[in-house]
Amino acid sequence: MIEKHLRNFLAFLLVLAITTSSVITASPVSAAVNPGVGDVKFKWSRDIFEGVTLNHILSDNATGRQKIYTTEFNPQTSPVKPILNYGDYVMGGDIMSEMVSQTEQEGKKVIFAINGDAYDTSNGVSNGLMIKDGILISTSNGSEGVGFKSDGTVLFGKTDFNIIANSPSASIKIDHVNKERKLNTQNVYLLTEQFDKTTRSTQPGVEVVLKVTTPGYSGIRIGQEITATVVSVNQVDENPNENSTSILPGQIVLSSHSESSQYAALSALQKDEQITINTQNANDDVDWSKAVQALGIFHVLVKNGTINEGLMGDPAIHPRTVFGTKADGTVVLFQCDGRQAGFAAGLTFREIVDYMTGLGCVNVFNFDGGGSSTITATLPGKKNSQILNRPSDGHERANSNALLFVADNSPVEGNPVQKLHVYPDIAEGYSNKVLLLENGKMKFTIGATDNNYHYSDLSGTKPVYSTQGGIGEISEDGVLSAAEGAHSGKVIVQGPNGSSGEITVDTVDQITKLNTDRSILSVAPGATTQMSFSAEYNGIPVVLTSEALTFQLSDDALGSISKDGTFTAAQAQGTGSLKISYKDYEVALPVEIGKLPVPLNDFEVPLEDAGWKWQYTNPGNGGSGNVSVNYDERFVKTGDGSLRIDYDFATKPATGTVAIEVGPSGKLQLEGQPKAIGCWVYGDGNGSWFRIQLAPSSYVGDTYVDWVGWKYIETDIPSAAQFPYVLKWGVRLLCTKNTPNNYKKGTIYVDGLRAVYDFKNDDTVAPELVEGTDVLPEQDAIDVGHQPEISITVQDPVRGGEAYTGINSERTKLWINGRVMDNVQHEFMQDGSVRISYVPSALTRLRSGVNRIKYRVEDNAGNKFFKEWSFIVEGYNVNLVETKPLEEKAAAGSTFDYIVNAIDYDKFQEFKFDLNYNPRFVSLEASSTDDRLTIVQQEIDKEAGTVRYTLKGMDKLKKDDSKPLVKLTFKVSQESGGQTGIKVNKAIVKEVGEITGTDIFLEGYDQEIRFKYTLSWMGSTVGKNTVFTLTDSDGNPAENVALIVTDSDNQPVEFTEKTGADGKVTTGIFGAYPPDTRFKVWAKDDSNALSNIATITVFESLGAEQPAMLSVTTGENPAHEVGISWQTSLAVNSGEVIIGKKDDLSDGTRFEASEKEIVTTLNTYERLYKAWGAHITDLEPDTTYYYKVGQGSSYSEIKSFKTAPLSGDLTIAFYGDVQGSFNKFPDTANALKSLYPNVDLSLLAGDVADNGHIYSDWQAIDANMGGLLSSGIWAATIGNHDSYFDAQTFTSYFYGPDNGTYETARNYFFEIGDIAVFNFDTESFDYDPDFTEQISKMREVFGNSKKKYKIVLMHRSAYPLNYNEADVRELHTVFDELKVDLVLSGHDHIPSRTVMQGGDKVSYPLGTQYVIGGTSTGSKYYTPDTSRSWLNYYYPKQNPVFSVLKLENGILKFETYAVEGGSPKLIDSFEMNRRKVSFDSSEISGPGFIEDGDSAEYTVRVPEGQTLDQVTVNGEAIELSGDKFTISNVQQDIVIDVTYKGDASLPFLSVNTTTGGSVSGTISGNYAPGTKISVTATPDSEYRFAGWTVDGTTLNSTTKNPAVFNMPKNDVSLTAEFESISDPGAPRLDKTSLTLEIGDTATIRVQNTTPGAIISWSSSDESVAAVDDDGKVTALAAGSAAVTANVDGTELDCDVTVEEAGEEKKPSLNKTTLSLKSGTSEKLKVQNLPDGVEEKDIVWISENEKVATVSDNGLVRAVGVGKTTIIAEIDGVTLACSITVTTRSSGGGSSSSSGNSSSRRTTTITSTPKAPVSVKMEDGRPVVISTPKSGISPLTAEQADALASAGVLNQTVNPGGEWNGRTTGKNNVALVIDTSTAQLQPGNSHQLKISTFVGDGSQKLRVRASREGFVSITPGVDGTYTITALRQVENLYIMVEILDAYGNVMGHSSMRLTAASGAEKIILPNKAATIA
Repeated sequence: MIEKHLRNFLAFLLVLAITTSSVITASPVSAAVNPGVGDVKFKWSRDIFEGVTLNHILSDNATGRQKIYTTEFNPQTSPVKPILNYGDYVMGGDIMSEMVSQTEQEGKKVIFAINGDAYDTSNGVSNGLMIKDGILISTSNGSEGVGFKSDGTVLFGKTDFNIIANSPSASIKIDHVNKERKLNTQNVYLLTEQFDKTTRSTQPGVEVVLKVTTPGYSGIRIGQEITATVVSVNQVDENPNENSTSILPGQIVLSSHSESSQYAALSALQKDEQITINTQNANDDVDWSKAVQALGIFHVLVKNGTINEGLMGDPAIHPRTVFGTKADGTVVLFQCDGRQAGFAAGLTFREIVDYMTGLGCVNVFNFDGGGSSTITATLPGKKNSQILNRPSDGHERANSNALLFVADNSPVEGNPVQKLHVYPDIAEGYSNKVLLLENGKMKFTIGATDNNYHYSDLSGTKPVYSTQGGIGEISEDGVLSAAEGAHSGKVIVQGPNGSSGEITVDTVDQITKLNTDRSILSVAPGATTQMSFSAEYNGIPVVLTSEALTFQLSDDALGSISKDGTFTAAQAQGTGSLKISYKDYEVALPVEIGKLPVPLNDFEVPLEDAGWKWQYTNPGNGGSGNVSVNYDERFVKTGDGSLRIDYDFATKPATGTVAIEVGPSGKLQLEGQPKAIGCWVYGDGNGSWFRIQLAPSSYVGDTYVDWVGWKYIETDIPSAAQFPYVLKWGVRLLCTKNTPNNYKKGTIYVDGLRAVYDFKNDDTVAPELVEGTDVLPEQDAIDVGHQPEISITVQDPVRGGEAYTGINSERTKLWINGRVMDNVQHEFMQDGSVRISYVPSALTRLRSGVNRIKYRVEDNAGNKFFKEWSFIVEGYNVNLVETKPLEEKAAAGSTFDYIVNAIDYDKFQEFKFDLNYNPRFVSLEASSTDDRLTIVQQEIDKEAGTVRYTLKGMDKLKKDDSKPLVKLTFKVSQESGGQTGIKVNKAIVKEVGEITGTDIFLEGYDQEIRFKYTLSWMGSTVGKNTVFTLTDSDGNPAENVALIVTDSDNQPVEFTEKTGADGKVTTGIFGAYPPDTRFKVWAKDDSNALSNIATITVFESLGAEQPAMLSVTTGENPAHEVGISWQTSLAVNSGEVIIGKKDDLSDGTRFEASEKEIVTTLNTYERLYKAWGAHITDLEPDTTYYYKVGQGSSYSEIKSFKTAPLSGDLTIAFYGDVQGSFNKFPDTANALKSLYPNVDLSLLAGDVADNGHIYSDWQAIDANMGGLLSSGIWAATIGNHDSYFDAQTFTSYFYGPDNGTYETARNYFFEIGDIAVFNFDTESFDYDPDFTEQISKMREVFGNSKKKYKIVLMHRSAYPLNYNEADVRELHTVFDELKVDLVLSGHDHIPSRTVMQGGDKVSYPLGTQYVIGGTSTGSKYYTPDTSRSWLNYYYPKQNPVFSVLKLENGILKFETYAVEGGSPKLIDSFEMNRRKVSFDSSEISGPGFIEDGDSAEYTVRVPEGQTLDQVTVNGEAIELSGDKFTISNVQQDIVIDVTYKGDASLPFLSVNTTTGGSVSGTISGNYAPGTKISVTATPDSEYRFAGWTVDGTTLNSTTKNPAVFNMPKNDVSLTAEFESISDPGAPRLDKTSLTLEIGDTATIRVQNTTPGAIISWSSSDESVAAVDDDGKVTALAAGSAAVTANVDGTELDCDVTVEEAGEEKKPSLNKTTLSLKSGTSEKLKVQNLPDGVEEKDIVWISENEKVATVSDNGLVRAVGVGKTTIIAEIDGVTLACSITVTTRSSGGGSSSSSGNSSSRRTTTITSTPKAPVSVKMEDGRPVVISTPKSGISPLTAEQADALASAGVLNQTVNPGGEWNGRTTGKNNVALVIDTSTAQLQPGNSHQLKISTFVGDGSQKLRVRASREGFVSITPGVDGTYTITALRQVENLYIMVEILDAYGNVMGHSSMRLTAASGAEKIILPNKAATIA
């Protein structure tokens, strides 16, 4: 709509700006004061014909701006002659242009012309005299006339005539010639062929047709007599549609009223009777028989020099047309415009007289003015005449006549060019003087005539231009470039034959006003447009061109503008402003760049006229609606109309989806490629669902109209929409069972439906009154004149951040007393405001009394502003008032009065009243009038719905307020939806002295009929209550209203209850009747206003005693639990499930079922049945069960299903939407079964039903799918088609687990095998509209689950290819967060798949797989949008589809099949085999799974107080980049460990766990004493927290979680203990070995016992160790014994060693075997350290760091599944602990702070061994084959023996050194170093040599120190390393380790460094390898 308004506005503004202020431009001139017209600002004169001068002045007087044309000539000397023109006939008149054209077509050259006499506005007949070519065309009604004799002499005076018709029997006086007879009851009228084709009379009388027999007759002439013969005598009746007695050429008609005294004489005339008609002049002052042309005078202002003072006091200001003569016979024709604010105001009579007498006129006659005032002229050199002025109506008015002056000379022979006439090429460029702004440009045009002023052709010649006066340079084609500064001069033109012409040109250098041709610069990107400009200086028009102006854009990025005013837009969109200035004067234009929206429908005309249609879809689902075009301004946003949509979902609430759809009847292809569709919606707050649909099925937007009033909505066109876009339904108002507008009725309006492209600059703010201004006349003003200026001043406000578009003058509308007025004027101000005004013309003058004004003003965006006020016009007129109901809608059943009254009867002579009403919906109960009046006419037709009265006699009575003029009583029918149709066609008031009277506008009462109340009801089942709800027209509860009830025979049923405060009535009366009983119920209040009629049928409940519709649904784990459901009638009161493993249920277990009444619909009626459900628990996995359901004697047949396996491989079916085609589902299921006959679980993607609220859908589901649903385990998610009635039917049919967030199983979760599934409800609009509750639950479920795969099952998809729902897509953020593997959906009906992460498409294994199952039955297919960014794969064909999920060996495989030709065809497949990544999520962020062979990046979050030391992946240190690292080419499960570097001198905290849980909070590491420690234990599922084991400090409670304490000064070990709660496993002892000294005691405990277990204890040697019944062991003597616990027959042993007290103990580990789960840790301790040896002297080594790592303090952390050995070396002693690592109990990324948190940072050198030699075995001994490098000794025989015994064969050897070094080896590798101990002082060095290394060439050596900061290690050559002490070394080890290709330690050797000199050298036995 904006674009239409904008185009119209710009076009108007272009004309307005140019014609208003660009006519001519002028600089300051000395003002002359002319009497009457004020200060003359500008004037010019031009000879337009020989002796004829056209003058123009522009002036300002007290009234305002004046614009005047005058023409002077002497008719006696000038070669022009007058012609009267009245159009084709006297009746009707014609516009000036047509009259001139008609004359020119006669071959005459019209020089100039003015409009003529005033006239009867009802028929166009002149009030005064008309004589044309000497023929009397029309007599006068009493006014004077003016005319011309044949010699050009002017004559004027009275216009009386004696006209007599004589017959043999009578003499008849004729009073009027060619006047309409109307109500005149006395006079006789003569009509000639000039009058019209027929008499067109409306009143009764006689019409005598005569044929003129006078030879040469052409018309009635004054002073002559004609003869005629009677042709016919015609009696005519009153006929509002006009009588049609013909007037043929040569005929005349004599006519009179039936009440005329001459009626009998005319009626007595006989056919063929002879008549003579004599016409004579009867005036003393003038003889009209001498007039050739004459016309009437409206007002004689001056006559023979005498001013008519009686008119001089009239203050009225109007446009005027005036005829004047001077004493010398010169004629002055005057015309001035008016009623146009800012352009021309108009003049009073006094001002005209002052001006005309100032010109020398002695006679001044006023012709018709106002909108009739017109002047035209043929300018010299132009071919045709043109209108010079601007008529105040905005267009030419049809006038009764015009006075034209035509050339009375002939062209010069040959039409030579003899005169040139120069014109400025501008609008209204008539002048011979023009003012041009300096530096501007102006083009001139040339016209040519001969010396007689007849047109000459100038083509083929080239005039020569020149200038005088320094005004500038002029080009050869007549373009003047103005000089700078002010100058006065001329443009001179030379032509052929010595012809020439000139025009005066003044250049000026100042302006006071600048106008543009537009109010907004709106351009498409890259487009251009050229602007034009005009200016004024102190009100004087100044011509300018853009070259004189300066342009400045607010932002250069908007585009560019050239000097000629051409703007070129940039390619980008944008808004801003353009400043246009000249010196100090400037204006600003808003700028917008972009393709503006394109209207689709403005709803201005009825839908069918616009080629649109509407329909109501699915009426069987309830509700009703109607669509129409509304013209009530209150509900129109743009233009005059809007779309009205009435809906009623209260009377018959919607039970399913219904829609009111409005769209084009044919194909409406949208222009280009719009981005969105928008419209304005006037909402009623009821929450109606609003949509737009593109063909074939793409929906634009889902808006719920929950607001009241206008609101703009706009929605992007979905990318799935098929291009080019075709609009199918421009408006869809939907309702479903669950939408907010159900149970409501109301009306919404839609306007301005449009396609939106790249750009819009919407203005949403309505115009407003300019501050400080007021309306004129003022509110409640009194004694206002009959033709006042009615004006307001408005502006389109400019507000920050808001666009503005300016006032649209074409849309301004003015109502006066309910009638629309034309020709409203607009004056545009520099500040952007607009003064809007209207001056009533003589045709529209205001009646006396109260006048009500209403203005509507719009801006170019269609925003409306209304201003209403009233005032009182002076004088007295009869005025009418109407009394009618205040309600905007007529209430069905109600009665009301419509009254028309007069305020007063004074002068009220006659009243004609004509009214229609709609008898279909309204009956007229009574009609009356003031009984004192004379009823001339009374016609009441109740069948047609018409009322007509003609009343008289009011003027003879005094008004009695108790007696209405007309009173009509109407009764509204009991129907809704029609219109009262009460419309007043006529309300004609005739006052005394009036002929025709005035038709007063009355609104009537044409209102829509609506029920005052809406009655709805629920429930009519036998034995149940019925609930009625009654609301009023506003939707509020209607209280204390009675209900009327009748039975099927329309007999009353007693019902006394009334509605309560809530508008409800609950009754059991209907349920007490038998089924099929019918009733009618409606509401009726005390005023007889009604509601709709509700028809009620009593029904039996659905279902039967026998159970039906059985279904099996998963429980929390279908291996252990299912839900079984069925339904019965309401009569059944109990139900159970019997289930067992035997097919006869002889072993059956009974489960009691829960019951629930379910509401559904059948045949649109609400119905009930009873649903049953039981959760069956404690089932065995992978087992077939048999079951039946029912009670008493009514059980179902026995059915069976098989539970899912608890673990291992699985097969799961997945089906897309069923939705209606239920009979086809078994075919799809059988196709799947043909491939996979054994399915463990079946999933449904929702929309199982098509209409989930309709019972017959579920009957069809059971009939076709029931056998499948009752014999397997199913899990179905809710679809939008399933969700009606709170999805009661669905959730009772699919009786899922009750572990979700809602009271029924609308959402829930379950686990199957290694998969966790969350069934997500995307239809949770009522209980979880933003999914918050479900998301929270899903976080909890997936956060606690230890399953490898996480799957979400939901109906709507986050990444569909047809639908496009942002709220559903936003769920991807949660799926990303929870690392969901697979999302299964339906809804979209297009089988597709993609992988997404963070909203972007990625490649698996990143992100989440999204699969849409399509349709499993082929019920419906959608068109995919293949342009969507997430598109990966889709199936393009239209076939049923199913999918299969297979879990095989931990790999999740997915296959999708299409059923093509009845057979399954694989169309898509993929696998998910993610490697689990275990890490502490409080330390590390990154993915918890990685696909085989792929990579992933991780980030370490370093705890406060710690420094990152290293990260190990399965025990191998990995390269870091700051706090980030990447794991590449993953081939196995991953365990990530992080070590931190703290201050090694601080106490060390070791945080550990046992199997069954993890810890978070403070991690293992070094902490300063006093640091707060807080560790939280979190058990895995099926485990519970058992307590804390702590060493090194005390806790307030070992069972309180978290453990909180302050770090002491010593090391602390803290272990979280967990114990199994569900599957404890076999009993075991808490320790399997025990060492005690004699006299010590210790307790051995049995773990994992069952309640009531029998335990007995025994010792194999009670002399060494005794044990009591509680497992307490007492050490008695040195030795060993086995202590045995017998647990229910199972023996468990613990080896006990007893040592002598005080005996020196050997170093040992506290544990020699240790089992850990990956990701957990435990600390080993060396017991019995030798004197002088501290824990820091222990060297800890892991044989395989991919399995477990060990820190410097013995903390072992399990990192990968496998076995390894942890070695502790202390003072020459090697201790070992066997480590077994199993799978971690929690999934990837679970939180755990246990781990290797050592502060160790060793100095490490890694190298590749050099100088290898080849060794092979000969005779069982190794022999060196290759020659070693010099300097390296060969292997000795002893060394070779050692290597042979180590199993080294054909390996590479680095020989060297002495054999007395320490050695180690493993798996065919060996290592020999030359030194076992060394002593160093700070600064000293020792050289370590690797003498022998055996390997296969793929190994590396790593040399490191056991503690950092004590030594430096520098590699040399030939296997040497220099060890330099940096400080006192104390006990330190140099470790030499063999690493395999993956960095695992394969073997090691070490050298001990001490500070003491002379320390004893320890030589180990001559042993080649220590095999772990």
